[in-house]
Amino acid sequence: MEQDWGGNRENTSFSEQVAGRDQLKVKRHIIIKRCFRTPTVTSPQQLELWHRNYQAASGSLKSRDAVIQETQSDQLDEDTIKTCIAELAEEVPVANGFCSDCQHLFNNWPDLGDLEVKDPGTGLNWVGSGADWKHTVAKECHTLVIEAAVRNGCKFCAFILQTIVDAELLGTFRRIEARLGYLNDRAMASLSLQNWGINTQQLLWINFPGKVSDHCNRGIALEMTFESAVLEPSVDTYDEPREVLDIANTWTKKCFEDHPDCNKETPGALPTRLVSIAGNVPQLVPTAGWETKPRYSTISHRWGNEDFIKLTEKNHDSFLKEIPLHELPKTFRDAIYISRRLGLDYIWIDSLCILQGNTEDWRREASLMGSVYGGSFVNIAAASAVNVHEGCFLKSPNLVDGLRASITVNGSKLVREFLSRHVYSMSTTKSHLATRAWAVQEMILSPRTIHFGNRGAFWECRTTTANEFLPDGFQRDLGGGLNDERSRQASFEGWWWNVVRLYSAAELTFSQDKLPALSGIVRRIHEERGGQYLAGMWREEDIEAQLCWRVMALQKRPPWRAPSWSWTAIDGEVLFQERQPGALDNMYAHVLDAETQPIGQDPFGEVRGGSLRIRCSGMLAARFSSANTVKIESEEPDVNEEGGYPVSLDCLDDEWEIGAGPVYLLPLFGGKTGSRLILHNNEDEPIVEFMICGILLRQESGLSGQFCRIGMFRFFKDQTHRSDERDVYDPFCKAFEQGAMSVAESVCAKVIDNAELTNERYVITLV
Repeated sequence: MEQDWGGNRENTSFSEQVAGRDQLKVKRHIIIKRCFRTPTVTSPQQLELWHRNYQAASGSLKSRDAVIQETQSDQLDEDTIKTCIAELAEEVPVANGFCSDCQHLFNNWPDLGDLEVKDPGTGLNWVGSGADWKHTVAKECHTLVIEAAVRNGCKFCAFILQTIVDAELLGTFRRIEARLGYLNDRAMASLSLQNWGINTQQLLWINFPGKVSDHCNRGIALEMTFESAVLEPSVDTYDEPREVLDIANTWTKKCFEDHPDCNKETPGALPTRLVSIAGNVPQLVPTAGWETKPRYSTISHRWGNEDFIKLTEKNHDSFLKEIPLHELPKTFRDAIYISRRLGLDYIWIDSLCILQGNTEDWRREASLMGSVYGGSFVNIAAASAVNVHEGCFLKSPNLVDGLRASITVNGSKLVREFLSRHVYSMSTTKSHLATRAWAVQEMILSPRTIHFGNRGAFWECRTTTANEFLPDGFQRDLGGGLNDERSRQASFEGWWWNVVRLYSAAELTFSQDKLPALSGIVRRIHEERGGQYLAGMWREEDIEAQLCWRVMALQKRPPWRAPSWSWTAIDGEVLFQERQPGALDNMYAHVLDAETQPIGQDPFGEVRGGSLRIRCSGMLAARFSSANTVKIESEEPDVNEEGGYPVSLDCLDDEWEIGAGPVYLLPLFGGKTGSRLILHNNEDEPIVEFMICGILLRQESGLSGQFCRIGMFRFFKDQTHRSDERDVYDPFCKAFEQGAMSVAESVCAKVIDNAELTNERYVITLV
């Protein structure tokens, strides 16, 4: 007989339901108490002091706060915890996909008032400040009880647990729970919810035990918030499980039939070779002479360090007859199985379709990646596999990455969709596969990609996104996806900067692949937009702003592969200085002309050299006073009394510049950033933020007017909101006004003698 944990049980009174839940809580507390018999710290006095500090702490604690960090050295008894969870599972009933606690919450969803508030300026629905941003604690929860409910099949508890795990805070919660349990403090974690922004949206987060953050922008709420939106009561809540490849078939069919942006003809040749999977035996097939392009899949994967079967000149002829299926690594076998289930007869796999060890074949095929992936029917991404032997199907059976649930608010029945704010990135751009640079290009080029990994299956095409838990797509448009055609068309600069950030953070087996592994994307962009491509940058897209990239974590300088002014010259994640279009008032330099010299026939691949010729309004000479600070040589002693201007180097190797001679600060642009600040001493009146951004140069030995880049700088006016940076904006402006022209004239290649050019008269070359 089916159990019912709903709120309308005819034979059970409300008081009996409450008594039943209270009895369960008592039993659970007894089990949890046994789990924490032994203190997690050696000194009882130390534990008591911590407890007093914890109780006195604000509800908006952050994980980095001292009272939380103090618990990190505690050793958890994992065996006892497992035993405790197993015992708790006997006391956590689950029916119809939800435990009794979650079902009680859904049946009595808090009413936070009407969210539909009209903005008088636009007429749009919007939530104002103050009372409109109501919040409440929806339920208490203990991580051990949550995990017990997950084992029994509760989808909402599984979703909550995954939120804590994603924030890397499960161990922290357990340590706090252990300390409180030993001290007989029955405080538990809790789930808060708050009205948010537009219409029926709400944000939810998990609070530290005994604490409540009162706003989604404070404390722990910032670290693990998820969101919820109301849907019509008639929508599918996906109560009946579906096989993931049936869902995948639905995705591909709908996309092929209904998405014009995903079905645009991709120019370019067929792959030179494909693997036929139509019969029982896979075999290599050359495509020379084919007049029509068949539907085929591609695969994105990490090779790993272990050996596996590959196409070579030695086995080429035998592969034309048969590729031994049983010898293929699991990821390839899974991809073939998926492709067959999707009704495809061909698949392209890099190591089986490119001759390994043949440089000429590799270079030719690498230049075709845009058409290989862009012309595919679907790309299969092995998102979580660290090598080719792990396969595609790695999802934990209990994982839930989004759900819908029927809820009742004041007697009205609705459906709410619950979604992680990081659902896109966790399945795609933050997956293990995304740490491989070639895979970044492959995912962007493909019209459709299905990511298979430890988050389940995630669908991404140029029109929409979905996952196996919410297969009809998400209530909120996630936007900003790397394959999102609308995002790319709306702001190419923003889209490209996102690509650069993800790509630059990824790894390459061979350093010289930095430009080739990006060339497919570049070729596609060039075919659509034109423009001059310069080793990772676009001349027509505010090239001066692109020059102000900065690296997040310094690494050793790799062998030369690009000019110093390009982010492709170095390793590590790169960011650009964001600014609002039109908000920058001052330009201190402009690029006059630019060029790169390709090594081979591919104009978007490897280069042997490149230069920028820049006219500027001035430069300042400086010397290093520390590893990340320079002192301007011509500056008067009282201009910057604390001494030194903060700079960001490009590579660890550049630290040898300290004491090695002068370096030069070349500002490129400045003015309003578009941000508005509230200063600590005047919280009622926000001010407009100003900045100056530029690059740090070293003069090439013996070459007048020729420089290479070694770093960048950015100075903000009114630094009270940036605790790690002093306010050096005004001192720099004064120093620049006093000495920048004379310095530039002494080191530049040419002074432009033009009465109309009162500024930017000094010409230098960057290499």
